[in-house]
Amino acid sequence: MATILQAAAVPYGVTLTIWASGAALIHFRGNPAIFEIFLFVIGGMAGYSIGALTVFRALERMSSASPGPQMALTGVLHLISIGTALGAVTLVAKISSWLAWPLGGFAGIGLYLALVGVEYLLAPLLPLAREMPREDESTE
Repeated sequence: MATILQAAAVPYGVTLTIWASGAALIHFRGNPAIFEIFLFVIGGMAGYSIGALTVFRALERMSSASPGPQMALTGVLHLISIGTALGAVTLVAKISSWLAWPLGGFAGIGLYLALVGVEYLLAPLLPLAREMPREDESTE
């Protein structure tokens, strides 16, 4: 179960963020036309791509090792990243233009991913983290 939660922390957050972002846009903008759905997807892809390009050099130096138990605790803090992303998408949804769709996708994914990074850094400060082995400790 621990391995599953560790691996699921970010995908579960992305899923909740995308669903809530789309729902907020539909609430304020009505049902999207097909091209607006594609605009939402393109906006989300842009949010992801900008994040990935920002840390590309760091990704090249990273090992493929698991991020450790800290990632599972990151999921506990998702209210911050999902809530902030959803708040931004709700504001974007009030734009009276087709631009709300790509900007909504961008804000949802971009903010979520940026703030998950902050949550990952904050996770060791949680009281639960004190009971977990540190990532730099040997498991021998």
